[in-house]
Amino acid sequence: SSSSRRGPSSRCRSVRKATASGVRTAAGSVTSAIVKPVRLPGGLDWWRSEPGGGAWLDRLPRLAAELAEAWELELGPAFEGSHVSLVLPATRADGSAAALKLNFPHRESEHEADALAWWNGDGAVRLLARDDERAALLTERCEPGTQLWALDEAEAMPIAAEVLRR
Repeated sequence: SSSSRRGPSSRCRSVRKATASGVRTAAGSVTSAIVKPVRLPGGLDWWRSEPGGGAWLDRLPRLAAELAEAWELELGPAFEGSHVSLVLPATRADGSAAALKLNFPHRESEHEADALAWWNGDGAVRLLARDDERAALLTERCEPGTQLWALDEAEAMPIAAEVLRR
């Protein structure tokens, strides 16, 4: 039904209020990350046939754990639709929702963080933190929803136009 479909702005849960990398409790202690083992989605397996892809896949669980510790994140299971980069839902120390994205270090993704910072949440997720050496991004979480091409054209066109207008 059309009532269960949402426009692009209602699919994103804002975490804009969270900007600090560390959070102190009322007692003054620093909270720590909860790190669980990361299972890679099958959609990333194709990287094993690419130069450097297998080594990158083997490093991903360690990279995710290091970033969870550094950015004080509790990580959830990877989004199963991940097929180019590893994307994990995360909860920040202050309880806000985020997403951790680990890209294969490649020229196609080297400017993604710059673009997200420039857009600053207008038509794209807001960048909360970045680690360029690890090709890692922490963004506000935008839950996967109905893909635009799954809608009929009359319903999809106004949504696409709204995103493009931004």
